[in-house]
Amino acid sequence: MSKIGKPEKLGVRLCGWLPSLDALSDYRLLFAPLRFGAGLKGKVVDAWEHGLPVVTSVIGSEGMGVKDGRGDNGQDSWGGAGTATTAQQLIDDTVRLYTQQDAWSAAQTRGKDLLAALYDRRTNLAHLHARINAIHADVPAHRNGNYVGALLAQNSHRATEYLSRWIELKNKS
Repeated sequence: MSKIGKPEKLGVRLCGWLPSLDALSDYRLLFAPLRFGAGLKGKVVDAWEHGLPVVTSVIGSEGMGVKDGRGDNGQDSWGGAGTATTAQQLIDDTVRLYTQQDAWSAAQTRGKDLLAALYDRRTNLAHLHARINAIHADVPAHRNGNYVGALLAQNSHRATEYLSRWIELKNKS
């Protein structure tokens, strides 16, 4: 991406591997045309932390406090553009955010707001500690409620039982 403050050199510059996340502050946008992925995308969070709006696909914005590139309330509240499903939409979103200062500023503000609302360390640590304390208070109840784990354990034990029977029969013959 072109560096901020050099409008005479508009264009896209592929940076490749950055030696440090601090280098992100030299750029205007993070372009991440993700085709697959799940959950949090570290590159998106890192970009928001450094004040960069993000241009990505619906897949890139999925699971980051948005649904189909829009905020949970259906409004355009994502920190950049995260609704693209085609290459042309990615290009259009990139050009819009790069050239329109008001759109860029609004996206930058939304990215910072999302960081504070969804990824605040103190808030998330408080939730984590509360959950751990609740589990610690009644470990047997927590273990009894793990139906998937119990099912997997039961099936793996059965598989071991049948394997041992097969080995036993094989050794007899």
